[in-house]
Amino acid sequence: MPAPSDHATLLVEVLVHDVGLKAGRAIPNQRLKERYVARGHTPNEIAEALKQGYAADWVRWDAVDGGTAA
Repeated sequence: MPAPSDHATLLVEVLVHDVGLKAGRAIPNQRLKERYVARGHTPNEIAEALKQGYAADWVRWDAVDGGTAA
C-alpha cells in the first residue's frame, strides 16, 4: 500500500497505464474503481488520491460538467 503522499502518483499510474486516459478527458469512474481494486487497493482511497492530484494540478475539477475530474 502506498504512503498517503503516494496516492496521487498511484492515481496517475492507474489512469495513464491501466485505463489509457488522455489529457483533457473525463475520468471513467467505474473503470478507475475496477483498476484500483485490481492493483490491490480499495475504492475508498480514490477520493484522497483525487484531492492530492487536484492539489498538485495533475487533475482538473470541472464543475460545469457536473463536477467531473479530468
